Amino acid sequence: MYGLVNRAIEELVCTTWSEEIWESIKEEAGIDIEAFIRLESYTDEVTYKLV
Repeated sequence: MYGLVNRAIEELVCTTWSEEIWESIKEEAGIDIEAFIRLESYTDEVTYKLV
């Protein structure tokens, strides 16, 4: 999936809860990507783990 989807998930979590929660989600999912680039392609597994 494109980073656009992952960025939307990030924005939802950060605006609804907090950036700390977002970092916790990434840590628990085992995602060490600092920032998602909107038009870059990421594996579906990354998005599934975040959701």
